[in-house]
Order: sequence, then C-alpha cells, then structure tokens
Amino acid sequence: MTPSQLEADIYQAWDFSDPDASKAVFLERAEAARSVSTRQIWLTQAARADGLRSAFSLARSLLVDLEATLEQIPQGPDRHHLAARLAIEWGRVLNSEGDPASARPFFERAREEATAAGAEGLAIDALHMIAIVEGRLGGPSQSREWNEKALIQARQSEDPDARRWQASLLNNLGWDHLDAGDAIGALALFEEALVERRQSGDAKLIQIAEEAVAEARNLLGQEPTSG
Repeated sequence: MTPSQLEADIYQAWDFSDPDASKAVFLERAEAARSVSTRQIWLTQAARADGLRSAFSLARSLLVDLEATLEQIPQGPDRHHLAARLAIEWGRVLNSEGDPASARPFFERAREEATAAGAEGLAIDALHMIAIVEGRLGGPSQSREWNEKALIQARQSEDPDARRWQASLLNNLGWDHLDAGDAIGALALFEEALVERRQSGDAKLIQIAEEAVAEARNLLGQEPTSG
C-alpha cells in the first residue's frame, strides 16, 4: 500500500464528530497492520483523536513514543510518511493548545516529508494547517495566501486524496473573504464549494456548505435559494 492509499484509508476511517470511537478504530487498525510503519501511522491518528478531545497529555505521550521508533523505519517513502504524520500531529496539538507560532514549523516539516513520501493529500493538509495558524497570527489576508496555494495544488493533482481537499479549501477561502469584508467574493467561493460537496454526497458536509452560502447571501441582502 502506498502512502497515498493509506491516507485515503485514514480519511475514510475518521469520524470527526466522535473522536473516541475513531480512536478505537485506529487502535484496531494499528493492531492489524502488517508493517511497523503502517502501525505507527495509525497510532498517530489515535494521538490526533486525543488532541481533538483535549486530552493533550495523552496525545503528547503517544507522539513521543512514536517518535522514538522513527529510526527503526528504513529510509524511503514509508519513513517520510511517518515523519510527516508525526510532524503534522505535533503541530495540531500545539495549535490546539494555543501556540500557533510554535506549531507552524511542524506543519512546514510535515509538508516537506509528505511531499517526499508521495502523499500529496497530506502535503495539502499541512498547507491548510499553515493557513490556519497564519490566520490566527496575521488575519484573513495571511490565511488566504496559503489556502490559495493549497487549492492550486489540489486542483492540479491527479491524486484523489489530494483532489478531495478542493471543497474544504474553497470553504476556507470563502471565510477568508468574508472575514475581510468581501461578501461577494465569499459567496462565489461558497457556491463553488457547495457544488463540490454535492458531488461527494455527504449530507452533513452539504448542509454546512449550504449554511455558508446562506450566510453570505444574508449579508448581501439576497434571498436564499433552494435545491
């Protein structure tokens, strides 16, 4: 299994509304993994689940343990993949703890390692996390620059795990525009994101996209649309 294929499996396994249940799935996948690197990568997601439920000490402890095993992995895509996952999850923990400045170098490293691994979707995830911390540090204009870079990469990619990021990035860019006072630009991006979400068939994500469109239309004094 390539790093890109494993990333697609990770995405499918996540239920972000229930990190406890997701963690149980990740522990099962780790136990069933056929290689050390795959096992450790699944465990990085258990650490991410801990971070999402604000169990930061547990997340940190697990990431420290996993980092100690990185040297066991031979040089190559699998090692780069594990290094990328460790870096991005460290960054997420730091950002969630309220330290975006310290988180940013981890996201940069995650992008580099994911690119070396051939996990383009994960590299885009790292770009999207850079956008988040830049937004916290410098406002929507800073966030917008990085979201645009990520969207360009997602659109140009032939990797399905990278291309699936388009809807999220369009949504994030829409909020960048809205936060900067550009409701017209935001509406165009939200509508484009909605088209992508409808193609995915995910009812929850479609509803979120529809709500964003409605928010922008409301700010512009426009009537909501149906369908």
